[in-house]
Amino acid sequence: MPGLLLDAGLADVQMHVVQPADLVGDVKQMAALTMEAIADSVLAAKLAERSEIDTVVDELYAIARDPTVIVSNPYVFQAWGTLAG
Repeated sequence: MPGLLLDAGLADVQMHVVQPADLVGDVKQMAALTMEAIADSVLAAKLAERSEIDTVVDELYAIARDPTVIVSNPYVFQAWGTLAG
């Protein structure tokens, strides 16, 4: 991403990488919410049965409720710069 910004003529290009992780809160629900959102596609591709998906979703929500388990989400790459001139 920084290279694209530099190629586009931006100056003072910087970047930052974060990885959300927590013991409680919204970060911990992302996996369960994602599984719910892709359930129909998983079923259509015959990758799992509805009962298997439901079990996975239930287990992911149980993990999200457990304050002793750390859950992290993928890295988030942020890049920015200023217009030259």
